[in-house]
Amino acid sequence: MISLGFFFMPTPAETYNNLLKEIEVVEWDALADHYKRGAILVVKEGEDLAKVGMCIADDRVDQIKKWLSAGILSGPDDMQVKLWKTAQEIAFKFIIVQPYVLVQVSPKEAPTA
Repeated sequence: MISLGFFFMPTPAETYNNLLKEIEVVEWDALADHYKRGAILVVKEGEDLAKVGMCIADDRVDQIKKWLSAGILSGPDDMQVKLWKTAQEIAFKFIIVQPYVLVQVSPKEAPTA
């Protein structure tokens, strides 16, 4: 940590690791209210969810604009949401980076015995 008097600022590695720990997996129902208030941002499958979260938390506007232009980061469209409401085999990794909820489609894993 970097000390600024009595205030401690986490290092980028600490922020990244904290975001990794906060990633959870849920079904669409848990995200529906966030969608209704326009807070959902979809992160393309295969992208690093915690890294995207860090850029948003750090307000890295140029990087965020690049991701938006490339389709790596987007708002959900009505067709996606309709599918997500009914698909049994889809789950979502998510983290909250105020004021957004970053989500990433993740196939449901079969329960282990």
